[in-house]
Amino acid sequence: FPDRTALPSMSKRYLILRSAATETCGVEEFARQLAQRLPGPAETWVLGEGFGRFLARLRAVDGIILNFPVVAWKRKLVWPALTALAARLRRREVLVVLHEWAALDWKRRLVLAPVMALASRIVFSAPEIATEFGHSPLSRVATGDRDVIPIPPNLRAPPQRRASAASRRLDEERARGRIILAQFGSIYPKKQSKAVLQVAERLIARGHDVFTVFIGSFIKGSDDVEADFQGSVKATGLSDRVLVTGYIGDEAELFALFEAVDVFCYVFA
Repeated sequence: FPDRTALPSMSKRYLILRSAATETCGVEEFARQLAQRLPGPAETWVLGEGFGRFLARLRAVDGIILNFPVVAWKRKLVWPALTALAARLRRREVLVVLHEWAALDWKRRLVLAPVMALASRIVFSAPEIATEFGHSPLSRVATGDRDVIPIPPNLRAPPQRRASAASRRLDEERARGRIILAQFGSIYPKKQSKAVLQVAERLIARGHDVFTVFIGSFIKGSDDVEADFQGSVKATGLSDRVLVTGYIGDEAELFALFEAVDVFCYVFA
């Protein structure tokens, strides 16, 4: 953390809310590592594990920390607002770390609105996110105690790599002379993953031999994300040139995949 002023007070005890997910998104992973690395006493609480037990834990801390958006909280929409309200009623701090705003679906912003209004402090993951929130009507009723903190990487390169079926496949494709185009992370509409397919399609049309890998898994929800994505793969004629690895929680396997990639491709606003 380059800017120590953006951190919670090191002399206070915080309860960091997380999910019970075994396959973590980037924001969830940040929350868990924050609990391990925060320079001060911190504990974690799984959101939704009984409101009475949460209130009991709340008595022993000075505040709570919530990170948004956490994919696994989609089925527990009222819980963040309930925990934030309980904390404020008991005169505890409510610190929100906001990793996205304008890129979120409007329905998700609507669910987060009560929590943002209840927050006693808001920390943004980037100046752009702070600007996006500042332009929203909600900004007028939210706290003015705001800061920006650069989010450090959730991953650290291990001393050894571990080959997997996926990394061996990429090695085979590279041996054929193919360029390995990639995207890392969960696959969902706002990630613009289908734009990567369009990039691959155009490169192939220009005579480049491209293979595309998505290092991650599809988000779990009511949306037909996977079916829609696979439909795009078929429509672009890339069925034999696309690999989706699924969720990988082992850093040694992840870095073996990273090292087999030539170009990572993302489309941002």
